[in-house]
Amino acid sequence: MSEQKKEVIKTKVGGQALIEGVMMLGPKKGCMAVRQPDREIYTEVWDRKTPKWYNKAPFIRGCINFVSQLGDGYKYLNKSGEVSGMFDEEDKKGEKKDGDSAALTTAVAVISGILGVGLAIALFAILPTLIFTGIQTLFGDTDISAFRSLTEGIIKIALFVGYLWLTSLMKTMKRLYQYHGAEHKTIFCYEHGEELTVENV
Repeated sequence: MSEQKKEVIKTKVGGQALIEGVMMLGPKKGCMAVRQPDREIYTEVWDRKTPKWYNKAPFIRGCINFVSQLGDGYKYLNKSGEVSGMFDEEDKKGEKKDGDSAALTTAVAVISGILGVGLAIALFAILPTLIFTGIQTLFGDTDISAFRSLTEGIIKIALFVGYLWLTSLMKTMKRLYQYHGAEHKTIFCYEHGEELTVENV
């Protein structure tokens, strides 16, 4: 008798690495799990808002959902920093944020996010095109436009790998990347119908 095939869960689940933890998002619920300074795991579950018409509307939904995800990502990334004890040093020094400084921090985060998107566009969209144009110039009259897509693709991969390598040299970012890997493994385990234990993940 053959073994009964294990039921695979098909609910869409996404996630994001946090500071000392991960955030998981399903269609109706969201959850974050963060390791506290005492090594205990802090968890929080919340209901997700029902998507509005503009979250599904063609042409505009991508931009709207992107901005919304950035906002939620920053919110829980900031909270994970508090729960994990990352901000304890500031509190010990009596540097707790008042309303004005908290608002300033939020504004700086928003501007940083915008600059980050701009940098990503410059690095992975504009720079590869400029590099290929330079290569084309070196070849003179020889037309190599047939290799544009391949060349720009290789340049983008090289830039991305280089970016990951450079940022992984930072201790905090390396730790964040490790939790990003844990998030992917967790979703993989969930989608294959396995019990969410450390061993299975």
